[in-house]
Parts: sequence; structure tokens; C-alpha cells
Amino acid sequence: MNNKAPCHGCEIRFVGCHAVCMRYEAWRLTKNAERAKVRQDKNVDEVLITGCMREKERKRKKLGR
Repeated sequence: MNNKAPCHGCEIRFVGCHAVCMRYEAWRLTKNAERAKVRQDKNVDEVLITGCMREKERKRKKLGR
């Protein structure tokens, strides 16, 4: 996905056009979906890492270190 909004270089741009521009709205929905996917992936990674750290700590305590 292009990181630049479709507003860049738009000839019919005006103050407040984001409220009515269909191209911007479509771009924004796609961008929001991409960001939600990245956040979800980070949350999954965080859960996995936290679980591994807890398991390592349990093993360390069990061995008395």
C-alpha cells in the first residue's frame, strides 16, 4: 500500500475535504486495516515472548538458581 494519502497532488483539494472524499476514505480504511494487522501481530508476539519468559523463570526457580 502506498504510504502517501491520495490527497498528495490532488487538484480538487480543499479545507475539510477528508470528510467527503471517497478516495481518502478508502485509503484510510485500508491503512487502518493494515495497522490493526500489525498491532495484532505484535500482541501475539508479546504473548508468546511473555509465556517463554515465565517458563524460563519457573525452570530457574525449580532448579534453585
